[in-house]
Amino acid sequence: MRPPRRVHDLYLVVQPAIDELVQEQRRSPTILEIADRVGATEDEVLEAMEAGGLRRSASLDGPVAPDQGQSLANSIGDEDDGLADVDRQLTLESLLRRLPRHEQEVARLRFVEGLTQLEIARRVGRSQMQVSRLLARSLDRLRTWVTETQAPV
Repeated sequence: MRPPRRVHDLYLVVQPAIDELVQEQRRSPTILEIADRVGATEDEVLEAMEAGGLRRSASLDGPVAPDQGQSLANSIGDEDDGLADVDRQLTLESLLRRLPRHEQEVARLRFVEGLTQLEIARRVGRSQMQVSRLLARSLDRLRTWVTETQAPV
């Protein structure tokens, strides 16, 4: 969220004024002292200081609230059980692209469209036995490639 320009501009004046007053007085200045220094009202100074806080990001390691031990990082998000599925899907897609085009098509028809071997055979102009052998060979290749990609380096 962006503060209005006038508030942002005042914040840019307020912040150095606070620093100067702290140096001069060796303590935190009051809102009235800051307002006097920058020539603004107390309400305007408060608004500018609040707006300045909007421009800073909260630390993910800091507590959600002072009386809670839980950090902000631990209070947001959740484990995504589907994340491993995405990784497997990406791996499978990259391995499928290594198959010859006709084997990719047969695998897609079988495992994506859910066609039977006989239906695939009719579509691609081969016998059911040829489709069966083609699928078996493709799956063997994929298993080998998966094993290779999971082997420790």
